[in-house]
Amino acid sequence: MNGAAKMVRPRRQSQNELLVQPMLNYSCAGGSGNGLSYGVCTVQGYRPHMEDRYTARASVRTGHPVYGQASFFAVYDGHGGDWVSTFCVREKCSFLDFLIEDEQLTSLLAQQSPICDYRDCLRRLFLGYDRKIRREIDYQRNRADSCGSTAVVLLICRRHLLLANCGDSRGVVYIDYGNYYNRVTVDHSVAHILNKELSTVEIRTERQRFDGLRYEMDRDRGLRKPHDKLGHGLMVTRAFGDYDFKGDDLHNLVTAEPSINHGTYFVKGHERLAALASDGLWDVFTTEEVCEFALHQLKRRSSVQTVARDLLQCALEAGSRDNLTLVLVCFDKNIELALPQDVGQLRDETDRLADAVAREDLARATTETEVQQLAQRLAAKMVRITSEAVFGEQDAGSGQQQPAQRCFSRVCYFFWLRRARQRLRRALGDPGLPALDEANDDDGEDED
Repeated sequence: MNGAAKMVRPRRQSQNELLVQPMLNYSCAGGSGNGLSYGVCTVQGYRPHMEDRYTARASVRTGHPVYGQASFFAVYDGHGGDWVSTFCVREKCSFLDFLIEDEQLTSLLAQQSPICDYRDCLRRLFLGYDRKIRREIDYQRNRADSCGSTAVVLLICRRHLLLANCGDSRGVVYIDYGNYYNRVTVDHSVAHILNKELSTVEIRTERQRFDGLRYEMDRDRGLRKPHDKLGHGLMVTRAFGDYDFKGDDLHNLVTAEPSINHGTYFVKGHERLAALASDGLWDVFTTEEVCEFALHQLKRRSSVQTVARDLLQCALEAGSRDNLTLVLVCFDKNIELALPQDVGQLRDETDRLADAVAREDLARATTETEVQQLAQRLAAKMVRITSEAVFGEQDAGSGQQQPAQRCFSRVCYFFWLRRARQRLRRALGDPGLPALDEANDDDGEDED
């Protein structure tokens, strides 16, 4: 399944160009196969154009027989236009097609080769696909040199799990070794390079890549070519495309070389879920917050695509202003599900509380500000009940939440805030509440 659209003429777009009201054109999809299920959700949000694309295949079933046992997922976040991100999912020339046509990768997967053997292969494939995009641009003469796209890809085949990225779209795999989040990808972004508090090996390596190069970089305008006062800047340092930042004279200020140093390992049977998303999600939520919320929603028997949609709705509530795309992969057999009656009891209890608070306080809410404050109080009560149902009552003496509970509660707050606004809107009969409430306000769950 591809999140594709017709390619359009590339255009330059200001990084700060935003709509007054968000476009709530949510699109959800899901599927299953090879012992896992996935859910995808996308929404345009406050950007004037949707430039994110994705690929989701629970079973590739193409090319060599080994790919019948393979699953592939990817998120591409376009910038400067959607030409490159759309090309990455275009039929017969997508990045997935490029991978499965490679004889070396096919041989490595068929032989279940050691993990270390994949790194050079993946690096060659990322750089090779970047050259393929350049040849297509030159052939079509469509002046797409200013277009680019990040990429984060997940390939699962037999006992191998390969995760790699270039740019600031992030991939994470939740592995249950005592609440351990194996965040495999590195954000290749201007913000991370300029953040002096970040000193991981990967970030230091990325900073060293710029040693001796001529460039300008700041938080507001991003990465720019030297003395280019009027040209556009980039907020990422690695991506497909962006050929006006590549070449001998620039020594490749931007590269498509992926981050895969810690991105390949054997599946051990402890994996719970994986999440691939464009930076619009990670701008407002941490890796831990996304994983905790998703895991506990899945345990409550929510469908994977419903959880993906919930997370994007929460991200908009939390203040994300970018396009949003999330691919959520659930390793079904590794998640212990809650009993259905537990979910029903929890929902009944929270709904009763919501109605009681609404009846008690609505009479005193006379201004829009008071209504918003009421929604916030209502959401906070929802979070306490939900969190106690999931984690148990916290120690009254300590008054401190565990890290996992704290991460879950923060995302859960935005989840309940949206539902509280919906409930109050219905009670007031007021269609003029904030626009974030207007789309997908059905509290029921989607079917896969």
